[in-house]
Amino acid sequence: MKILSNNFKIFIFTFTSMLLGVFLWDKINLPYSNPENIYGILSINKFSPYNNDLRFLTFISLVFGTFFLSLIFYKKNLSNFKEIFFFKKKEESIKNYKYLNITFLIFLTLITFELLSMSFPLGLLDFYHEGEWLSPAKNYLLTGEIWSGAYFIHGGFFDVFNPVIAWKIFGNETIGSSRLFILILIYFTKVFSLVLTFKIAKLIKSDETTKIVYFALITISILALSEYQFGHSRSYIRYTDLPILIFLIFSMEIILKNNKNHYGFLIGLISSISIVFAVDRGIYVNVLILFLLAYFLLRKEFQIVIYILLGIFLSWVILYITIGSKEFNYFLKNTYQYAILFKGFIDSYIYPTPFMPGTGCGLCFQSLRATKGILALIISGLLIIYSLLIKNEKKDYSLVFYFFIIFLVALLTYKNALGRSDAAHIRYSMSFSIFLICLIFFKNISFKISQKLNLHNVNLIFVTGLSVILLSSTLIINSIYFKGKDSPKSIDNLINIKHRLKEYVKLSDKKFLHHKLLPVIEYYKQISDEDNCVQTYTNEPAWVYLTKKRMCTQFHIVWFATPEKQQKKFINEFSSSNAQYILMDAPLANAEKYQPYGGAGKLLIDGISYEKRYALIDQYLKKNFKFHKNIN
Repeated sequence: MKILSNNFKIFIFTFTSMLLGVFLWDKINLPYSNPENIYGILSINKFSPYNNDLRFLTFISLVFGTFFLSLIFYKKNLSNFKEIFFFKKKEESIKNYKYLNITFLIFLTLITFELLSMSFPLGLLDFYHEGEWLSPAKNYLLTGEIWSGAYFIHGGFFDVFNPVIAWKIFGNETIGSSRLFILILIYFTKVFSLVLTFKIAKLIKSDETTKIVYFALITISILALSEYQFGHSRSYIRYTDLPILIFLIFSMEIILKNNKNHYGFLIGLISSISIVFAVDRGIYVNVLILFLLAYFLLRKEFQIVIYILLGIFLSWVILYITIGSKEFNYFLKNTYQYAILFKGFIDSYIYPTPFMPGTGCGLCFQSLRATKGILALIISGLLIIYSLLIKNEKKDYSLVFYFFIIFLVALLTYKNALGRSDAAHIRYSMSFSIFLICLIFFKNISFKISQKLNLHNVNLIFVTGLSVILLSSTLIINSIYFKGKDSPKSIDNLINIKHRLKEYVKLSDKKFLHHKLLPVIEYYKQISDEDNCVQTYTNEPAWVYLTKKRMCTQFHIVWFATPEKQQKKFINEFSSSNAQYILMDAPLANAEKYQPYGGAGKLLIDGISYEKRYALIDQYLKKNFKFHKNIN
């Protein structure tokens, strides 16, 4: 009864701290300052972009701090600092888990079949999201300029090299090639997710049956978080998370095992690569690398520290030599400008108060999803604190600490939700919290399931049954989900994969465009024949790619020129180009019919007019240009 009473007290104190956090949320406000003079949601509301971060940190600190102190006060026989951080590493296992390996191959076959049997997307071009990488890539091929030629926000790989690599591999500079390469990247995201769960399952202290059950459960969980979508994706784990997945795989080796110091060098190597791949994920990976350096210094494992530092040094030297001093300087400048100076004011919302409907401010209220996001993080954090502190005879300190690293990933990646807190950003910011909850929950479930499986040759029976269920269900789901008049059913897709690949990458871009857009493209090419570059006053970046001309300015998306400093740069670069024409947005009602997602017509991002958000550019164009013609 006393134990129940203490557990109840821990619950009450933790729940009360959560209520206190909700009460304090709106009362936490930093002084408003907008030195870059950026017009957006936050400036309209005189709201500091750092308020969201401080409110969030205060909220989770109250909850986690209260839970931590409650465990110390009401629980006995807790793990000490030395046990948590100075655990004994595992020796490399030479045991061959035959059926676990077979299960891995079953899942690998499953996700490979999923890719090869799916119908390749034939939907209309997403003018905003796909245009974000198609246009800088085309500009790079025409000018050889990367960061100096285009102002993009996601990363060099995401926004430039992604389509360029696709076009080089498939030999066709088409939308189809770009889309196919993204599908392949998503496939590799699933493969690395599979490798991660396989390695985790191998490390739990159990018999092979438990490992197989655990591996199957956590693999299904993480694969369910990744979908074959591009552009305006609804997926939780995306291909931009590849650097994080690779970091987690490498870090497992040096945290949990002896004699794996060379993985420290590999972790260091992804320092610059991760930021070039995707800026936000790269920043998170580098924060995690710094944490590992501090951790191994604490453990006095200086050889690993040296390996990591050597990898970091070579990583940045190789990047500098590869892209040259000019592009390297633009890379650092653009990354710093957007990630540190501009991003908060350009695209951030006011994050909704947890559990309070109708709060927050942005494109649309997302109070329920915002609450779910924080709850997922809170639950994963509480589970980790409990796992770290509570002693257990079967406790694996090294694995629990590794789960703590995954929690740090979940904590860092939630920064995306604190900025642009719409449905999509909150959704994928929850991914690693959900994964961590599954890791901990299914670990206990797996032991209980395996204890009930006392049949002869249980591993063979389980693996055979699992393979039949997964493969047959995938056949059925694919046949239903991907069935359509534009493509055959999945089994036919698999049989005709070679032919389909060749045909898809050769598809004319016209197949992905509404027929009303074709006259616009042709007419613009005709009248701007003497212009050696193209510029739009739109948030439809795909126009640069479609017109096959270099960009007149760095800004293929006018939204990125929101800061006053960037608007002046836009005007200077455009006036220097001597271009005689500029593409303007069509009325929203006309354009929505043939341009899905963002970038449709006069896209008023966050409902803010061009005249207000880009005041200097708008005034310049009205003064120096006159209306020519409206097409379709």
